[in-house]
Amino acid sequence: MQRYDERKNQTTHYRGCPEFKIQKFLFWLLASGFWLLSFANAEEKTKADESPQPINITSNRMDANKKEQLVIFTGNVAAEQKDMTIYSDELKIYYTEGDDVREIIAIGNVKITQPNRIATGEKAVYTKADGKVVLTGNPQAKQGNDTVKGDRITVFLNDNKSIVESDGTSRVKAVIFPKKGLTQKDSR
Repeated sequence: MQRYDERKNQTTHYRGCPEFKIQKFLFWLLASGFWLLSFANAEEKTKADESPQPINITSNRMDANKKEQLVIFTGNVAAEQKDMTIYSDELKIYYTEGDDVREIIAIGNVKITQPNRIATGEKAVYTKADGKVVLTGNPQAKQGNDTVKGDRITVFLNDNKSIVESDGTSRVKAVIFPKKGLTQKDSR
């Protein structure tokens, strides 16, 4: 619901009306949706901002197969680079003839952490060719108290775009807490 105030030459939106609630929700969804992109884009920013940082991988076992261009880490895998860590039961790294990473697949109890950010799921697949990360298996992304859940979270690193999808039997769920200091005027 809204009312035009001729003295102030403006339209006033009332907090209880559906239009205001939708505007406020869309504002917060757009404003906080960028954190998911920045979470997945951290590796690309590291490359652009400074010299490459080493990746430290620990696990119970490592199998390397030069013929298949594949390295598999299994058992309590932790891959750390700068301030980001990927934990999983298994980590497969496929590489090219020139030893460049082609695809990374983390399987089982996947957890990706950065300061104040965490993403979890059962499987994460990164493909370098299209700059895409796909998280499946009850995926959830969280920053502070804000969370996004779905059946599939896809982040397109090159396009600064993300999609959270449901499989049709459930729905995408986002819980976004307003930042302190937001006023009614800020949400329009």
